[in-house]
Amino acid sequence: MKARRSTVLDPIFLLILVGVVVAAATIGHLRYRYSPSVEHESAFLRNYSPRPVMESFAVKQDPPSTADGVGSSAGGKFVTNERTIDLMFAIQADMGPALMNALNEDMAAQLARIGSTIIARSGDPARGFHFSYKDGTSVGSVTLLPLSDRARSSLNPPLAEGLKEVRASIIISEKWFPREPGAVQARMELR
Repeated sequence: MKARRSTVLDPIFLLILVGVVVAAATIGHLRYRYSPSVEHESAFLRNYSPRPVMESFAVKQDPPSTADGVGSSAGGKFVTNERTIDLMFAIQADMGPALMNALNEDMAAQLARIGSTIIARSGDPARGFHFSYKDGTSVGSVTLLPLSDRARSSLNPPLAEGLKEVRASIIISEKWFPREPGAVQARMELR
């Protein structure tokens, strides 16, 4: 009888032991996880605005629109943040390259103004522009996609001759690290 009780209790104790180990590992894993918050976003990610440049090129009789959103994910070693900005507005048909160059220069100026270090910069008006930067313990990239023509809604009146509606998309992706060494390593990998 004693042997039978032992064979029944052994698997139960084994299951309890496995459950305790799994629970301890899960709690330990979650304990050292960094959660997204405003403190884990760079000043550039939070404050960058292409609106002044957009408004200087936009046709006044057609109000511009902006879609802007930030998404973040937690991590054991870093927090990932991504912000997408879509600008939709009408411009003079021949002003596309000038608009792209103005947005490019404005991005560089805003990165410098907040104290970010530009690690790499590339692109042209036809292919878009790309920056890699470091801001404190955040390492990120900004991509300005090429302008795309936007189909005009049938609810809006047609545009005058020589005007076109465009869409400019900007994607800011960055990783925040709790201390400098992780950010330095990520910066080296970006190259």
